[in-house]
Amino acid sequence: MPDQIPYSPKEFADRQEYISLIEKAIEQRQGLLNLYGVTGMGKSWLLQHLQHRYKQQRNIPVLFLDCTTLPPHDRQKAILQQFSSQLADQGLAEQEISSAQALVSCLGELPDTHTILFLIDATERLAVNTEEGRDLAAWLQEEIIWAFYQRRRAVSVLAGRDPFYWTLYRLREAAKTEELSPFTPDDIQELLDTLIGQEPTPQAESIYRETYGYPHGVRVLIDAQRYGDLDNLESRQAVAEIILRDVIQGRLGAEFPPERREDLLQILFIASILRRLDAVTLGDFAQRLANAGEQLPAASQDRGFYINAVLDLKNAQLVRWDTDNRTDKVEETVRQILTTNLRVREPRRYRKWQSLAAEMYKEWMEKYPANFDAWLTEWLYHSGESQTARISRAEREEKREETVIQVSQFIEQVRKQPQMQWDLRSVAENLELRLSRQEQRLSQVVGKDTFKSVWEKVQEWRDSE
Repeated sequence: MPDQIPYSPKEFADRQEYISLIEKAIEQRQGLLNLYGVTGMGKSWLLQHLQHRYKQQRNIPVLFLDCTTLPPHDRQKAILQQFSSQLADQGLAEQEISSAQALVSCLGELPDTHTILFLIDATERLAVNTEEGRDLAAWLQEEIIWAFYQRRRAVSVLAGRDPFYWTLYRLREAAKTEELSPFTPDDIQELLDTLIGQEPTPQAESIYRETYGYPHGVRVLIDAQRYGDLDNLESRQAVAEIILRDVIQGRLGAEFPPERREDLLQILFIASILRRLDAVTLGDFAQRLANAGEQLPAASQDRGFYINAVLDLKNAQLVRWDTDNRTDKVEETVRQILTTNLRVREPRRYRKWQSLAAEMYKEWMEKYPANFDAWLTEWLYHSGESQTARISRAEREEKREETVIQVSQFIEQVRKQPQMQWDLRSVAENLELRLSRQEQRLSQVVGKDTFKSVWEKVQEWRDSE
């Protein structure tokens, strides 16, 4: 299990956006909110805070289910026992409830002013990819959630690593699905105020810079300062070592099977460099690292290693599907934490890895011209990231000219490919679309002037076809 920070109502801050959704749903006496997000994003804290907030209100019975506590067998019985015990604690049931129908009947006898609040945490532990898990999820929503939803007397909040698996179309249509977002610098400042009563300082921005608002990481750094493990946030090396130990290894790495944890953490760092992720891409890139002298897991010589590695990363819910680019990718906040951590601790290695990724996509443009639009945008990103930030204005201008010349050469190579003659117009249009979608990120890594020049070159190409 990953390192958990025990919930404390005195140490909870913000999340007002989501709390307001619940408040509105309770006012309307009906609601279905499905929250999801990577481990450490604060889902459990939010649900526990809602339980604490509403448990004292006599007209809102609260039923809380933590799916991590469910036994391997007789899970329906365990859920009913938990609900029965909670209702007894709230003075709402005198005898044990042994069926979903009995639960519905018991709650149905409450005064009409009562609105039931169901809080269901860690829904990924229902394991809906198994027959038993699908049956349990179907029973939970069809026999309990749906029964109350029809009567407009219940609000249900479900939280998990992925959006909940709905078997009922009507519930699927009614559910409001929200990804739990990272903290903003303002959220971090509120947490600093809550925990240490600190006046506004640059600290919130510094913490955000290292964690990208990842709530578990934010709390790790604040606690490191509170308890004397970190003297100064400006000591980025010291901060990076704490993030490596207590966030990457202690939280994210704990999602992997113990016997493969070390190897998978190493592969996760490598995967985080890539914005497009599959077994072929990861395997090719890793072998380039090996040829450049990097030490890889011994098992990586096996052909199926990278397929299994990607599956393990998916099972840990650290990788998700990117609809815009039609590819898997490391979850963005996690990817940013990993790449920033590597860049701070080992900047030369970081630039070396980015340079090797750029070389890989440069070769792929020649080998697979039909995917030129995807490979060029990735080449731009990695070639930009491989450069040191400390260059003069003259060097920056020289780099801009060099990049535009290279893009022109790449375009000419693709135009000369006999098999591409019918597809050139669509590839040019697709490339323009990809550049527009990724303008903000690419402008950051290659510079606004360089991006603008590349954009103009691509438009010229599109217009000429």
